[in-house]
Amino acid sequence: MVRNVKKPEERKKEIMDAAEELFADRGYESTSVDDIANRLGVSHGLFYHYFDSKESVVDAIVVRLAEEIGENIRKIADTPGLTGVEKFRRMMLESLESKKQKNYLIKLFQGEEKTLLLSKYMDTTISEMSTQIAKIVEQGVDEGVFRTPYPRKSVEFWLHGRFFMVQKYMEDPLEVMGFLKAETRFVELLLEAEEGALTSLWDDYFADMGDLLPTEVD
Repeated sequence: MVRNVKKPEERKKEIMDAAEELFADRGYESTSVDDIANRLGVSHGLFYHYFDSKESVVDAIVVRLAEEIGENIRKIADTPGLTGVEKFRRMMLESLESKKQKNYLIKLFQGEEKTLLLSKYMDTTISEMSTQIAKIVEQGVDEGVFRTPYPRKSVEFWLHGRFFMVQKYMEDPLEVMGFLKAETRFVELLLEAEEGALTSLWDDYFADMGDLLPTEVD
């Protein structure tokens, strides 16, 4: 009988996928390395060949998520036939959809002990996103919708501010929503767009948040 030996990257992906499924079903704290290994029908030894702990699996998952978001934005930025604002809208809504699909990750970032994990996710995500979003903003500048002379720096400033504020209010969703509602005008000012240019986009963004965060904010 020929033994089916899987390639390292394929096996590593299987472990990450199984961990994601269990985290989503049971939560991070209620999932053990035993659970992950049993889900795949593999030994502890094989698990530890690829990851040295449950925390390292999460680390790999958040990096993969950031890379997926960056790749999705690249595809939007390169889509022909859309204006810069239309691409910006699609980018915002599709990024939100990615977060909704992995909603359980929000809990992983809560608490002081998760600061380093969130910091890594922020750094990786901003690095992956900023170049592609800057391309969208540059198109908007060419079209006269945005007028910032610093597309890349404006995007980086916005993303760092967004992550910082969300992190600050991570355990108070109503405060997060208050910040996000104010963000509409902040972004318009950063990109030097006309007031109201992005209002409908953010309205759609909040409407599409569903149960990700509360929507009742004074």
